[in-house]
Amino acid sequence: MCSDMNSLEVNENIFGMKKISYWEIYHVYGVKRFPYPGNRKHSIILSRSFSGQIIITNDAFGMTIHQFEREYKQCLKRRFAKEQWILHLQYPIKSSQQYLEYLEKCTCHNEGYITCQSLNLIEKRLFDYLVNAVGTEIEIRKRQRLFVLRDKVDCKMNTEITFITSGSIAEGLDLPGSDLDQMFLINGVEIVDENIADVRCFCTTLVMEITSRLPGFVKLRLVHVGEVESQSIFNILNCIKPTDGGLYLSTKLFISNIAGVNFSSHQVTVHGPCISQSIEAVDFAYGLRIRCWPNVARRWIYRHRQQWPCSVVMNEIIQSGCLVVAVGPKHVEENDFLWRLSFSISEKKLLHSFNYTQLLCYGLLKLTLKRFINKIHIVKDLLCSYFIKTSLFWLSEELSIEIFRISNLLICFNLCLDKLMIWVRECYCPNYFIPEHNMFLGKVNYTNNKPLLQVLQAIKNIGIENVKEIFLQEDRFTSMYPRLPDTYYLKLDILFYKLAKITAPKHEYNCYLTLNLIESLLKFETSAYIIGICENFKATVNQYLIQWLPLPIPYMSSHKEMYHSNKSRHKYLKNGLMCDAVSGWILYASFYYNEKQYNESLKIADYILSRCIPGLLRLHRVAYPTNEIMKYSQELSHKSEILISDRMRLFTIYSVRFLRYSPLIPDELKLEVDMADIYVPPLVMCNCLRFLCYHHLGDDHKKQQALEDLRITILKRNVLPMNQLSDSLTILGVCYKLNGNKEAAIQCYDEAFRCEGRLCTSTRKRKLQIL
Repeated sequence: MCSDMNSLEVNENIFGMKKISYWEIYHVYGVKRFPYPGNRKHSIILSRSFSGQIIITNDAFGMTIHQFEREYKQCLKRRFAKEQWILHLQYPIKSSQQYLEYLEKCTCHNEGYITCQSLNLIEKRLFDYLVNAVGTEIEIRKRQRLFVLRDKVDCKMNTEITFITSGSIAEGLDLPGSDLDQMFLINGVEIVDENIADVRCFCTTLVMEITSRLPGFVKLRLVHVGEVESQSIFNILNCIKPTDGGLYLSTKLFISNIAGVNFSSHQVTVHGPCISQSIEAVDFAYGLRIRCWPNVARRWIYRHRQQWPCSVVMNEIIQSGCLVVAVGPKHVEENDFLWRLSFSISEKKLLHSFNYTQLLCYGLLKLTLKRFINKIHIVKDLLCSYFIKTSLFWLSEELSIEIFRISNLLICFNLCLDKLMIWVRECYCPNYFIPEHNMFLGKVNYTNNKPLLQVLQAIKNIGIENVKEIFLQEDRFTSMYPRLPDTYYLKLDILFYKLAKITAPKHEYNCYLTLNLIESLLKFETSAYIIGICENFKATVNQYLIQWLPLPIPYMSSHKEMYHSNKSRHKYLKNGLMCDAVSGWILYASFYYNEKQYNESLKIADYILSRCIPGLLRLHRVAYPTNEIMKYSQELSHKSEILISDRMRLFTIYSVRFLRYSPLIPDELKLEVDMADIYVPPLVMCNCLRFLCYHHLGDDHKKQQALEDLRITILKRNVLPMNQLSDSLTILGVCYKLNGNKEAAIQCYDEAFRCEGRLCTSTRKRKLQIL
């Protein structure tokens, strides 16, 4: 043996081979140490033959190479058979940072990157359409992660309200017609589940009364008035009605008070528990939170299920409780005191625990509903996305998670159709958390279920050859976002530009809390897209924070205090420049104007005008024209590697938001922020600052030119957001008044009254000042 070892050492010097110990093999290759009863005299040696094959000598495993290969292959086979279950255990919440990091690093991940080899040509075409419409898994997880972080940031910005995003987009599906619902939960109200002993003296407390006749709906009876009533939304005591059985919370008064207090300057419509504005793409819902898990849904915890959902997801759902929203059952006339139990937080967590196949199946069902079922007039609106989602919840609980693979996509789709057909036939759709609650009541009954059954059966009968037509008809969506290697992020960018606007802070300390949260996120997030989102959030918070700091008073502050105060302000202003192309610069120009440095303000104003070029995408629009999206794609063709925060700084534009009582807004416009925040379009604010600067510098010629530029800008109303037109006309009226033209000012104020959407809160006062 010794001579053999010497020959190996010689060969190592000649051919570059070396001795590798057992422990190196263990750590480098992850080889498991098998039990071996004998004595080991020599460590294992790896060497390479002239043909390039690896030779193992001094076998320390206690088995032959063939035995090892056989065990290894069997291990891989067992792992593949339980792949979904292993992933489900390792990453129960798939919108987490850990799972997103896994997706970005794991190139061999089959879910969404490699089409299963067992798919035939037609199934592969369907899969490709679905991936193009729904997105790859990493796109879906980034959408989910985006709204998870947005909720966290919003909750820090206003601790009196809990912000929750829901709807298809927050669930990760950005399909044509997908909605985003923004829910606001009032934190100063406690709801207890028939347990008055839990009353806390500083909270207004309501008792939840459940009736067996209407499972899924509750009455809320007032039992305690808190010491401090939150005024952030409204006074909830104004929504109480006295009855013979006690003081109960009214759904109608609740909605009307919300609309009157928080949407007084907006034109809104109320549908169910939601309030919407015609100019916004988001529905706003207000509700209350039940911290404990309700007894009526306790059976959900203990009922038999397969692997989904796992215990980690269930524990998070139970700890999050549930909600009540202000809508009663449709089939009951007197329902003013009936509140619907909502599990939107739980459902969002369940959707975020879906694997890619489950999400594709959900997307296929939604597209089938939108483009096939709802096209037939006789059954239109009998089914909704919530019923489809419920069927997938039940199916996922009843089947093994291993069934949900790409190769079984159509099997899962047909099983969901079978379940829906059973429910329609029986006119009974059980709520996932409260099966006793029939969600078909007031929708599907024995008078209209037969046509719906025929439609569902027809979908099953036509087969995959015609199901793919669902994607081909009216599919302008896929052509709007070409799936090219260097533009895979395009849909993610556009989604963020439309919807990811964070709320304004309630107090100054909320800004500091939020900045600490964002800094911690930046340390742990690994996705470049999410890091860019956090950087943009950070810039927005800096724009808000600078407006909470009062301007220093020179004669009351020392030079050292003035120095540190200005240093911190410049820091926040500089950080705020990353929001978009111009809004941060407008705040900077306004800051210099209030410091009476008019020439500096004019220099920045000229720079802003040079940046307001055609082709920039305006943020927070309901929809973007195809030509603008294609132009944006072309602009980014050579800048695809930069963060989204840098892309926004280069290629997007948005109005500047002056907070209520903002010290940065010019003194001439203080009245406009006396009642509420105000959004001002960049060209309007820029020309207004130019007018004001020239007014103080005494340059009448340039002042008149700036005023004319401001008038022309507002005259081109197609470049201004509709909900900011009233504020823009009011600002023009203020400038006309400063210029001595009171008639023109009054004309602007009158026109501001007639605008659609949001109305300026100071217009009436401005007009009275002139009269």
